Amino acid sequence: MLYSFEKLRKLLDEIAPTKDSLRKKYLVVEGETIDIKKIKDKEVLFEDDGIYAIFNGEKFRRYLYMPNYRVAHYENTFPVAHLIKCTKVTEIGRGYYVLGSKSSVDVIDRDTGKLYKAKVLAICSYCLTEIITDNSIPESTEDFFNNLIAKEIENKDLPKETDVFGYTLTPPFDWDTVSRKYRESKNYTCEQCAIQITDTQDYRFLHVHHKDGNKQHNHPKNLQCLCVLCHSKVDDHHADNFDKPRMKHQVDSFVAKYGKKDK
Repeated sequence: MLYSFEKLRKLLDEIAPTKDSLRKKYLVVEGETIDIKKIKDKEVLFEDDGIYAIFNGEKFRRYLYMPNYRVAHYENTFPVAHLIKCTKVTEIGRGYYVLGSKSSVDVIDRDTGKLYKAKVLAICSYCLTEIITDNSIPESTEDFFNNLIAKEIENKDLPKETDVFGYTLTPPFDWDTVSRKYRESKNYTCEQCAIQITDTQDYRFLHVHHKDGNKQHNHPKNLQCLCVLCHSKVDDHHADNFDKPRMKHQVDSFVAKYGKKDK
């Protein structure tokens, strides 16, 4: 018999309405890119330690980058991400930039119209020398995103709603989002055997493993992208779990298609 627990969930939301309030506050951790020409000065702050977007009176860290860039003209070189309003940004003018916070971005070649998807950008060298901060400085947009998520995850006051398996449900820390973003950051490649999954229908064959076994500890340093076969061999506990019919079927399906049975 299946139970929906709708009444219980409604009661819990009334007692401690964390889900909706946290959705409004924390979904902007990885916000959509924003055309800086279309926002008012009061909605973005250029400070010595970083660039911040203002949402409902709260500051959220962002970077600047050019979504349209002469990639081919500069010999397949992609734009850089700016952490502050550095000398280069001032020279070029902010009208060419958008605000971003994602681990990778799409870039369009300004001359050819070619779309380059999910590019990880390096950090501007001017920013690295001009930024004034006591915090560690990211080396790329991927590093920037991981630091951003880690900072929010390490907020000890943040309540977390979990499912029956212990996985967090509260956005943007819900396991579906965390797992997808982490696998995406690893280019859907197993960190153990290096097999890369390119068929979107087969992304299910890549799991995200918690190194310390704590399913709420979603810091990127605690995660590992593994194919189902490598995941099943992590330890005896995982071997037992993957011996169950549903998981065993997934491993068998993976082996049948990718031929890793003897590896």
